[in-house]
Amino acid sequence: MQRYLVKIKFIPNNIKKRISEKLYKNLKFVGYKKISKDHTIPIIQFLNKKRIWILMKEIL
Repeated sequence: MQRYLVKIKFIPNNIKKRISEKLYKNLKFVGYKKISKDHTIPIIQFLNKKRIWILMKEIL
């Protein structure tokens, strides 16, 4: 799977607070997680291999 850099401006404020110590580093988009028949969510990976999922409700 290819990895893509993610610009931090696309991540919502409530998640920025949780990851503020890592904001200066590159984040990578690594894929999607299907949580239901109709919903897929993006997965972002930090440099230390930790991953977070971003729900669309948190973005909007």
